[in-house]
This record gives sequence, C-alpha cells and structure tokens, in this order.
Amino acid sequence: MRNLINIFLLLPLLVWSQTIPDKKYHAGAEISKTYHGGVEVWSSTPAGPINYYNTANAANPDNEVDAITGTSNITLVSWSSVATSPAPQNGARSLKMTHTGGTNQYCIGDIAITGLTIGETYDVKLYLNEVVGVNWEVYLYDYKGWVSTSAYTPITSVGTWTEYILTGQAAENTAYITLYGTAAADNGDSVAADNIRVNISE
Repeated sequence: MRNLINIFLLLPLLVWSQTIPDKKYHAGAEISKTYHGGVEVWSSTPAGPINYYNTANAANPDNEVDAITGTSNITLVSWSSVATSPAPQNGARSLKMTHTGGTNQYCIGDIAITGLTIGETYDVKLYLNEVVGVNWEVYLYDYKGWVSTSAYTPITSVGTWTEYILTGQAAENTAYITLYGTAAADNGDSVAADNIRVNISE
C-alpha cells in the first residue's frame, strides 16, 4: 500500500517526450511536456537546423569530399578543390574559383543549391575569402532560381575567411549562389568558398 502511495505522489513529476518532425530542424528535435503539480510545462530541444545544401563537394560541412560537384563555369572561370592557398575554413578542403580571362574583364561562376521548396525563404550562409584580387561580389540573382530582387554583397575579406549571409525566396527547386568578378578583375584573381549552409529562414 505504501509503495502505491509513493508512486501516486511521483506521478506529477513524470516527463513525457516524443520526436516531432520539423522541416527546419533535424529529426532528433524533441518537444517535452513535464507535469509539475498538475501543471503542464512544455520545453523544446532542437537538434540544430537542417542544412539544405546537400551536394557533396569541398565546401559542404556535412558531406565534404575532394570534388567541385555543383559548380559551373559561366564566364571566364575555373573551379578547383583545394587544401591550401587558402587553408580551408572548415574541414580539409574548400572550393576555389579562378579568373581565366584577361585584364579588366568580368567573370562569373555559380554554385548550385538543389532540393529547395518553391516559395520557401532560405538563409544562404557561406564563408568567402578573396585569395587574389579585391573585385569580388556574391549574389542570389532573381533570374537564377530566386524570387524578386537579388540579394547581393561585395566580398571584403581579403586573405581571410568571413561569413556572408544572403536571404532569398526560392522560385525554383534548384537555385544558385553566384560569385562575380567585376570588370576590374584580372587573370589569376581568385576567390574561395567554404562551409556552405542553407537553412529555412526564421
């Protein structure tokens, strides 16, 4: 009888939890409900946001391989997977884009993001490093899979890694990060990208 009474007294303190799927967070996220004196107390423990950048290459923090998969040479550029010049920001390698044109010529290269949901808004986060030259910019162009006006910022991290965050609404299931060398760029100029993450915007 005494044991039954003790169990009854402990019931208000029992914790119930279950895994609830959420497209913003990994499947390990938990929502917990605790009873304190008959009052429900809810708490959540997300397992971290899902990275929708799913291409295996040198700049993927979750699936890094020695590859340039997902990159495109649009105008006067070449891509490479590098372990040095620069040293990577994350992992063992990074993606590097090099100007292959002449003096004072613009150049363009793309990094594809696949598996997006049309109409969803995403934060595109990546580290960039102006390895050679100072005439680099990064875009989410409205004609390359994004809705409305282009998100854009000049790259100002000369010889060092800096995180850049651009926000865009997906117009297509595949959209692109565009690295652009201005008309002041020269042959041999280069910019590197690493630790690419694409999360649903809060």
